[in-house]
Amino acid sequence: MEPIRSRVVEIEAMLSGNYFRPAAVQREYQWTTDQCSALLSDFVRAWTLNNPADLKTGTSPAGPVFGERPLAPYFLGSFVLQPEGDTAFQVFDGLQRLTTLTILFAVMRDLVEGHDPALHARLSLMVLDVEGQPHLKAGGADQTLANLIQKHSEAVRLRRNLSANTLRARLLSAAGLFRSRLADWSPEALAGFADYVLRNVLVGIVEVRDERLARQIFITTNNRGVPLNEADVLKSQINSIPFRQDIADRVLSGWNRIRDSFESDSDYTDFLYAVDFLTRRQGRSSEGLTELGEHLASVLDDDQIVFWIDEFEDRAISWHWLSAIREDPRKADPTKGDIFQLFAFEWPEWRPVALELAGQLRRAIGAKDRRKIKLLSARFSALHRACAAMVLEELGEMERVQILLRTLGDVQAGRNPATHSLALTDERLTAISRLLGAPVYETGPVRQVLRWLAAAEPCRDAASLLAMTPQQVLPARTEEFTDWEKDFPSGDARWLLAHAWGNYALLPVASRGEDIVPDGFREWKKQMPKDAGKLAVNASLAKAHHWSPSDIERRTNELRSKILDQLRFQDGP
Repeated sequence: MEPIRSRVVEIEAMLSGNYFRPAAVQREYQWTTDQCSALLSDFVRAWTLNNPADLKTGTSPAGPVFGERPLAPYFLGSFVLQPEGDTAFQVFDGLQRLTTLTILFAVMRDLVEGHDPALHARLSLMVLDVEGQPHLKAGGADQTLANLIQKHSEAVRLRRNLSANTLRARLLSAAGLFRSRLADWSPEALAGFADYVLRNVLVGIVEVRDERLARQIFITTNNRGVPLNEADVLKSQINSIPFRQDIADRVLSGWNRIRDSFESDSDYTDFLYAVDFLTRRQGRSSEGLTELGEHLASVLDDDQIVFWIDEFEDRAISWHWLSAIREDPRKADPTKGDIFQLFAFEWPEWRPVALELAGQLRRAIGAKDRRKIKLLSARFSALHRACAAMVLEELGEMERVQILLRTLGDVQAGRNPATHSLALTDERLTAISRLLGAPVYETGPVRQVLRWLAAAEPCRDAASLLAMTPQQVLPARTEEFTDWEKDFPSGDARWLLAHAWGNYALLPVASRGEDIVPDGFREWKKQMPKDAGKLAVNASLAKAHHWSPSDIERRTNELRSKILDQLRFQDGP
């Protein structure tokens, strides 16, 4: 009997009739909504690459409907499994991906229930067998995956109390993300996407019968070696293009000079992805830089690569110029804060547009063109306000990419994006106002919006401001804190108040961890540093001696008004 057996199979073949449980070396589910969103976006991008269509109607401007063209496969990576019989396996590597796939299939199963029986049955068999037994057991005492996701009709229910960093919260937040991203799709689009994932997403299966060897493979895979990163692959692709020798030397010299200007590998990779966006008009994906290298190799000749490397170097200068503004906006920001406010948004889609605007603004400053400086400053203003609106509207990555692609087209064509791609209509502002009056459960959007609001004011320590995080004054699980329970006796009202906008404060991360909240307001207030009260959004908290429902309601209304005023405000043309 062979000690190791490997093969590549479709996801549907991997899950059909097989059962999985975590090996002892595996952690509980750790993925955040950011990682789940990236995986879903990769699947959607791979699926629609050769079959573009409207996800909400299933139709394409060019005519075809989803499913009419053969689609290229997507490789999700390898899973290290130890067989425990013919159909049962311990998962030594790949549990995070397998859990995320289970959640995705459960959500799609529940979304198609009632209007596509065949697809519903097919997706159901990816989650539970015909007798209702789960294909994946989470392990441990927590039953969230089994009872609130894998169970029929449960994965698409709205859930309360997801703010704590717990296993339950991570699992339900993943389900909530997939539900919000897919709920508006047409039945045709959802059916095409589900079929693509089941048949065209491939995985490598490495079956290892010896447990010790399986454990060694897991440890080696996760802890040994320095893998070739995406930037290295891109560089090697560029250098393998058969340019004339003097051209190749110039390209290599310029590339190394640009690379050496970056102190951080992650900052350099982020820059390369921004350049990819500007070059290929594609959102970020796991193979984006490899595809950029292939694209450049196919379209650039000796003369064009010289122009491209010069433009590449100019963009690196613009990137560093933006970074200097982030570190010291008072000294370096010629837009008086509009560029700095963009750094409140942690998702990267805004960066390519800002990079294009930065190059134009640098040249306008060099030419002392006051009119153009004012115009471009207004472009930055429109961009950061639109980013805040996108956060509040909870737009997914794909929707943000589409908006910012249109914005890039406006900027490069000399059109005003504030009146085209970035326009905030009265209808959108009304919808945002309603969202601001509703409870929020994820601290990510709260963090970005509160930091954006606070960044509009002069700040002595910009890096400190951007490191701040929202913390709930009133604990989300108030029944655990007797002092809060006494002040807020109604359980339902207490839960709603805990997730009201006015209950969030912008503070440095507490050393004990932001999920730990003291027994009462006075204890909580001791965590607030003295300079935090200088931010307008925290001024009322800094002066308060207690915290009541009326305080939270009043502060929610104040924040709503401030945010809407900031969104409506426009700086010039």
